[in-house]
Amino acid sequence: LHSSWLDGMALAAVMHSYHPDVIPFDELRPEDPVYNFQLCFEAARGVGLELPITEKDFFITSARIDDKSLLLLIASFFRALENQPNTSVNTSLHDAAPLSAP
Repeated sequence: LHSSWLDGMALAAVMHSYHPDVIPFDELRPEDPVYNFQLCFEAARGVGLELPITEKDFFITSARIDDKSLLLLIASFFRALENQPNTSVNTSLHDAAPLSAP
């Protein structure tokens, strides 16, 4: 997995795309993944997401974050966010006109 997933920055970006007001990007620390994941879990709780893995379980089983636990967490965030009523992704990039060939 890319380091952005391992340090919690990409997961925070996913959460931000659905709920821009719950992740304080200026407080994220690429050098402190535990802190970043804690912010993501707090944000998830704050918007009512139900995840199959808890923050406590994630950190107990992930002294070094293993790929399977992280993939479960990422998939769970996406699934919970997409199933949440009244959320919308910032689709500005998705709605942009395709690039034309020269």
